[in-house]
Amino acid sequence: MPDHPGEAIDPRYVGFPELIAEMLVYCSRTQGPRFVTFFDCMYYATMRPSEVAALTRASCYLPGQG
Repeated sequence: MPDHPGEAIDPRYVGFPELIAEMLVYCSRTQGPRFVTFFDCMYYATMRPSEVAALTRASCYLPGQG
C-alpha cells in the first residue's frame, strides 16, 4: 500500500471487477444476501463500512428502472 499520497497504488491490493463479481457470487452461497449487499456497496459505491452500516431504506432513492 502507498506510504505517501503521491505513490502509485499496487494493483495486487485492488480487486478487479471479475474477481469481485466471483467473490460476491461465492459469498452469496456461503454468507447470505446481507453480506453480499454490504460488500456490493463498499466496492461499487466506494462506501466506507460505517456508511454502509448506517444506510436505511428512507435514506436511499431507488429509481423505478435503470
